[in-house]
Amino acid sequence: MNKNVVIVNRKKFQRHLIMLLVLWVLTISSLAIFSAYNITSTIFNEIGKKAMLLAVEIAGGLEMEQADVDRYLSLDFVDLLKDPQHMEFEEKSRAVMKYSDIKYIYMETVLDDSRVKYHVEPGEEDLYGAPAGTPLNVVYLLDAVVSHETRMEDTDGQWYADKDRYINLDSTFAEIYKSDEPGYLFVEDRWGNYFTGYAPVYDSSGNLTGVLCVDLFLTDYYNLLKLDLIVVGGFTAANLAIGLILVMLFRRLRDADLKVQEKTIQSNTDYLTSCLNRRSFIETAKIQWDGHLRSGKPLAMLFVDIDFFKEYNDYYGHMAGDMTLCSVADVLNSCCNPSVSSVSRYGGDEFVIMLSNTDEHVASGIASNIIAGVAALNIPHAASPVAPYQTISIGVASLIPKNDLSVESLMDQADNALYKAKRYGRNQFQIWDGQSAKRHKSKTANAT
Repeated sequence: MNKNVVIVNRKKFQRHLIMLLVLWVLTISSLAIFSAYNITSTIFNEIGKKAMLLAVEIAGGLEMEQADVDRYLSLDFVDLLKDPQHMEFEEKSRAVMKYSDIKYIYMETVLDDSRVKYHVEPGEEDLYGAPAGTPLNVVYLLDAVVSHETRMEDTDGQWYADKDRYINLDSTFAEIYKSDEPGYLFVEDRWGNYFTGYAPVYDSSGNLTGVLCVDLFLTDYYNLLKLDLIVVGGFTAANLAIGLILVMLFRRLRDADLKVQEKTIQSNTDYLTSCLNRRSFIETAKIQWDGHLRSGKPLAMLFVDIDFFKEYNDYYGHMAGDMTLCSVADVLNSCCNPSVSSVSRYGGDEFVIMLSNTDEHVASGIASNIIAGVAALNIPHAASPVAPYQTISIGVASLIPKNDLSVESLMDQADNALYKAKRYGRNQFQIWDGQSAKRHKSKTANAT
């Protein structure tokens, strides 16, 4: 074979090799892009759902009557942001934003023509995306931002004018408002790329007062996508990058799920004592009642009241009162077996305990231990007429659930027993015996 043929064959081989390399790169790139697209679509779908679920959760906790709407509308934007109720809403919202990529949580409502204050002026067409003269008939009733610094950035350091809280009713928001259903949508505007989860807000009569929105931004997820596209330059690098991105994405999904679980736990527990809150306790108590109704085993309840707690707060201050609440909660939990008991902070200074498979005798022993445990804390209480230290009173009730009774019956009995304990001098427990409460003063109280 002569030299020219060798050169021709070599060039032909090189051309084939280049074509194969190009085809390989195109295949890998297409696979990477296709994989990135599908992964992004899946993750974006999950992000949108999470934004929607957060909006539903927050909207469910809002109390927004028409009178509240009227009051908020009477305030200009600057005064609205200083309003105590609005500041409380923003503080709670920032607690949620702290663990997420959420920058804004807000509530919008549509104004009728008689309440429209502003219109799009000439020169503002690009700002509002509408022609001059368009009424700005959507208003922010609530507007929580992740930080004060973000507010300053959004306003170029100039803060707000009242008109900044008004926008025009576009077709998208009109459909959302009309549907009266929760959902989410992807938004690209001057603020960035983000998902907005939304949920309707109702007054106590079931009338729609507005829409609660949660804006979850996608900056971190877009950065991951860019990394994926950059590393498609080589087979090994592309595969390695895809693997790393998948790990990071799934890790973020796991973290997001943990945050949702953490929020669920927070919504079911008292923020100060970490006991069940009242709503969660009632739900749990009804479930326990139904289970004992089928099994025919006794169910007990203890109502616990911290004696003269108002006087304690007045004398020592609310910070000391909070510490006392936590200390009492610790005693309650330490005296109860978590596998058969539910401890809840039922009110300001009231706790309630549900005890499964527990009769009057066992419940009495637990009540006695609790009273002794609180006394052993030796928390000074100079304002108490009962003892020089903090004491508690307990009402005890136990019964076997029946169809003609309810969990409220057991709660009433325990509450009545607590009333008797307080009436007869406190620092004791009493047991409901069907007609009245039987008095059982604590050993510690007797010794005192």
